[in-house]
Amino acid sequence: MERTQDSTLLLMLRPYLNRNQRLGLVQLLCGEEGAWHRQRLREMLNIISSIPALYATDSQGDAAVAHLHYFMPNADFYFTELDREREDLPGFGLAVITDAELGYMNLREVLANGGELDLHWTPKTIGEVREAHHARATV
Repeated sequence: MERTQDSTLLLMLRPYLNRNQRLGLVQLLCGEEGAWHRQRLREMLNIISSIPALYATDSQGDAAVAHLHYFMPNADFYFTELDREREDLPGFGLAVITDAELGYMNLREVLANGGELDLHWTPKTIGEVREAHHARATV
């Protein structure tokens, strides 16, 4: 039963995970912490299903909530909006590469370049994200 549930979870999350992360999660779901990962993946599905559509948070500025965080060794992407209906998954949010900039992003491109969904992420405002990155940059 769990394997069927795991397969369903991974299938539903497939558009939001890169290939390597999916393969790693298959192993983690079979391991001793499988229950934790299974629960967290369910929570991530709920977060993804509730992320606002494009343009829904236009006037919110730094008060907009970053629902999803993707990371790479030298970059972070925080999505406040996502068009889940389009195959290329366009979105809006904060990209932190050298500087933190708000703008339109493409989740497919982030994934194609190795971006991984942060399974430990808790949604927070863009303002809070900026403060955290600024604090790390000044250390």
